[in-house]
Amino acid sequence: PGKGLWGFITSRLFSLLILLLIGLLFILSLIAGILLNMADAFFADLFGEIIPLFQWLDFILSFAIVTLLFAILIKYLPSVKIEWRYILTGAIIMSVLFNLGKFVIGYYLSKSNHSSVYGAAGSLVILLFWIYYSSLIFFFGAEFTQVYRKKFADKPLNLDKNVLKITKVTEQLKGSPS
Repeated sequence: PGKGLWGFITSRLFSLLILLLIGLLFILSLIAGILLNMADAFFADLFGEIIPLFQWLDFILSFAIVTLLFAILIKYLPSVKIEWRYILTGAIIMSVLFNLGKFVIGYYLSKSNHSSVYGAAGSLVILLFWIYYSSLIFFFGAEFTQVYRKKFADKPLNLDKNVLKITKVTEQLKGSPS
């Protein structure tokens, strides 16, 4: 409201740009993990003791990047101004769940029999499950951040200047004379 068509288009383009940036950073995170696994395989012959170091480095790097990406999503996509302390709490929870799911699905794919009855269709089911799980993590993390902020914040939520606030029907009924 109040921004016109051009303001609406620019705000949607900004959101799309943020999502594309997040996708690029997820791909870079994947590439970093692959490079660490390659370094792990290369140095496994030379130094047998250093292998756990690369696994922990991969875990810490993945956790930090995913936490940063979720924090950026929570900070810049909503039309409200949220403090960083609430954002980081939600992003850390989202990152823990995301990395847990990544580990479980990676373990399943490494131990599953790819020549099963379902073949490639089984991999498609796993991919669809991963997309579903990732979206659940995102929505859960956003809702957790909202509830956490509502419970522990001292001041009311700052809405952007062009946000149209819609009250709940129950709040409207409480205020009307019966």
